[in-house]
Amino acid sequence: MTVFDVIPEASYRGILFPVESADVDGGTDFVEHTAYRRRGADMEPAGLKAYKGSLTIPLLNTGPLVQRYGTLWPDLRADLVQMFSDHPIGTLIHPTWGSLEVAILSWATKDAPEVRNGQRLTVQWQEHNASLAALITLDGSVTTDPTTTVQSLATTADKLSAGKAGYVPLAPSFISTMTLLESSLLLPFSEVQGAFSSMFSLLNAALSLPSMTGLDAAAAYASLLTLRVSLQGYYARFAPGIAGVRYFVVPAAMGVCEIAASVYGDISKTSLLYAANSFADPLLVPAGTVVTVLPT
Repeated sequence: MTVFDVIPEASYRGILFPVESADVDGGTDFVEHTAYRRRGADMEPAGLKAYKGSLTIPLLNTGPLVQRYGTLWPDLRADLVQMFSDHPIGTLIHPTWGSLEVAILSWATKDAPEVRNGQRLTVQWQEHNASLAALITLDGSVTTDPTTTVQSLATTADKLSAGKAGYVPLAPSFISTMTLLESSLLLPFSEVQGAFSSMFSLLNAALSLPSMTGLDAAAAYASLLTLRVSLQGYYARFAPGIAGVRYFVVPAAMGVCEIAASVYGDISKTSLLYAANSFADPLLVPAGTVVTVLPT
């Protein structure tokens, strides 16, 4: 077993980092009604609380971690803290919940005398614009049929935004890109990232148009925000999850077929390895290479 069999990963505004633990808390706000000399109180629910969570990031300069992320301490720590400081609201790819907009509330470092190769960073976050709540149903499961939902919302946004100066219809591009994504769920991850980057860029460009700032554009702007949340939920289907993706450190020079036999017990599963990795030489993968292992 390698460190990547038990440690998932996350990213914030494109900075990838390992995660040792990831807690998420929700709940309901209540208003408490009391009366003179009356025992107890009547509790009136006042809506759901914003989801909050924490990430414990092991910034430890161990061999496998350094190979995947570079020097974690102090370099990766400095990059993360700088990003949290400069951009406290951004997209977090959570290891279990997928993509959501969050506000970074705080970060703290925990040092231990027995740890000489780095430190642990604990980050506290809170969902922004109810982006996490929008991704789950009342029973806590991920919203179903995100493909149809995104395409329908894109069509609605196009109708409401028609005639706004500079607006380019989103639905045709979204449908074309999503058709490609659905046609082959084993696309290389770089192509998946590029597809979503294109869709988010078009959507963010529409949101930043001056013609979207007036009161007459309120409905159109709201529809674009709703579309963005739905698109984040759709992206969660393709984001690495804590229970699904594993990592394998090649112990000695091996071929891709040998790696498939080691991690899947089946050399016919090499297509899964090609979908998540790039191999310069499929017949000779160097020792120490970190290979992403997709679920079967």
